[in-house]
Amino acid sequence: MSDAMLKVKALNGTQCPMEGQPRTYITDDVEMEVPATAYYRRLILDGSLVDQAVPVAPAPAPVPDVAPAPVVEGAAAPASTGKKR
Repeated sequence: MSDAMLKVKALNGTQCPMEGQPRTYITDDVEMEVPATAYYRRLILDGSLVDQAVPVAPAPAPVPDVAPAPVVEGAAAPASTGKKR
């Protein structure tokens, strides 16, 4: 077993059972230190637990819609097909 420890909290509004203690829960209000076992690492990967040592990146800014290219005055008009309207 690894000696490494993780500081975790449950995802907001949820709780996760502790490994080997299914009636004891990790909640979203208190940071807990747990061993870095496969059980807790899986819960972090699936989003049930949040690793408090990893800074949460802010959501990226929305990408604006691309506007059509502006029409440049004095530019050549498209070639005519020769058909009359």
